[in-house]
Amino acid sequence: MVVAPPDPIHATERQVRLAWFAALAIAIHAVEALIPSPLPGVKLGLANAVTLVVLLLHGPRDAFVVTVVRILIGALLIGTFLGPGFFLSLAGGLAAWAVMAAARPLWPGLLSPLGLSVLGAAAHISAQVGLVYAVLLPNPGLLHIAPVLVASAVATGIATGLVATRLVAIFQEVAAPPLSTS
Repeated sequence: MVVAPPDPIHATERQVRLAWFAALAIAIHAVEALIPSPLPGVKLGLANAVTLVVLLLHGPRDAFVVTVVRILIGALLIGTFLGPGFFLSLAGGLAAWAVMAAARPLWPGLLSPLGLSVLGAAAHISAQVGLVYAVLLPNPGLLHIAPVLVASAVATGIATGLVATRLVAIFQEVAAPPLSTS
């Protein structure tokens, strides 16, 4: 069986879309870094809304690319590359992506973007707390603030999920059909 080569126009359009989504996520990531946090490591995480939109409209592979590019370039822009913040962001971002990608088949039936976002936020903070405990601060006292961090993650996951829900609806109305479902 002969497989036709990918259409170069669609490949280019896909790359442009991914670049656009990555640039948007990077910009949000950089702006959020400027906003003071009420607790160490607690941010709204709106850049994750972009990952969720890409996951739902273009698939796990494209969402993975946007996540990794956002974390790498965002860290270079804000000066955290290869520092603790970079590794915490990477662990959290990849955990959130993995959980949301695994749960994606449940959308749109059992889970909404809001539900996927809350799952991603819980995975994000769990990975970060686990990394801090394992590498930076192996102190049982850290586990005492974990419930507060998880509650914060659920709240920010709800906010991010609401944004992602609206963005998915907008893109489904005005954008061309998804180019890949990988």
